[in-house]
Amino acid sequence: MPFKKKEYDALKCYVINIKIHSDETDKEILYSNLLEKIYELNEFHVKISNKNGLVLKKLDKLNLSKDNLGNLYASLDQNSFNVFKGEFIKFKIEDENDKYYNTISKELKPGDPNSIDKPNAIEIPFYFVPFVHRLFLPIKSKVTPLQVKYFFEKALLEIYEKEEFFNIDIAKSVEEVERIYEFETLKKIEISLSYTNDDLGEDAKKFMDLLLKDANTNKYKGEFKAEKNESLNMDSQLIKGGIELSKENGEVIATGENLVGNLVVVNTKNKYEEYVLQLKKDINPLISILKETLKNWRL
Repeated sequence: MPFKKKEYDALKCYVINIKIHSDETDKEILYSNLLEKIYELNEFHVKISNKNGLVLKKLDKLNLSKDNLGNLYASLDQNSFNVFKGEFIKFKIEDENDKYYNTISKELKPGDPNSIDKPNAIEIPFYFVPFVHRLFLPIKSKVTPLQVKYFFEKALLEIYEKEEFFNIDIAKSVEEVERIYEFETLKKIEISLSYTNDDLGEDAKKFMDLLLKDANTNKYKGEFKAEKNESLNMDSQLIKGGIELSKENGEVIATGENLVGNLVVVNTKNKYEEYVLQLKKDINPLISILKETLKNWRL
């Protein structure tokens, strides 16, 4: 059997869905400008843990014409698309109680909280596609998706007056969410959703999306309980739409029974999707990322 060269590299990523409440119809401009504004914030960093800070260090942008993407993308109205490769720096935050030992002088020296040189710096790459307003964080990064989410929440408050102007969600494990549909009976479900920024999907998902937009709400939380000895209807637009939207715009806690009558609880709060980006070898990985994300979220 002839040897076949591997054509793609697989990169597992967490997906962070950044959503701005804006009447701007050109999402390309809105989200491209947003990321660049965060990058340009002067001396801005976020304390993501007791002793660590995070800063946006590097931002490279590639703009591609739709004509260069292939016939599959011809139906999209947008004529060109941006894709960013960025880099965070995670560093230790010093204070006067820190002690450093110099092996040459054999002296203990205190930390300097005002130093511009940050110790123990770690480079953390990420990718961002403005048209689908999603950031892709490699899962092997030495920073958690919750810490990156927290970074953007703080950064956006430097640009917008209130938290009501935006929502940030970490995509939940599709496999974990799908476990709900394996229930023999669904007894109770608590669904928490946030602003979706016109994400596309099947009919039930669109139905729930429309309800949120019609109510002018950026957050929704509802609890549904089945009638005695009955099951909630998982095929209803209300229940199924909420479950499907929660994959990228919220979370669910569902309680039900399996085939043998045992009680099962599914809680997606800390169950994150590990999305696999297929990066084609011998070409710029940003091209692969742009094509794959447009295909998955906009076609």
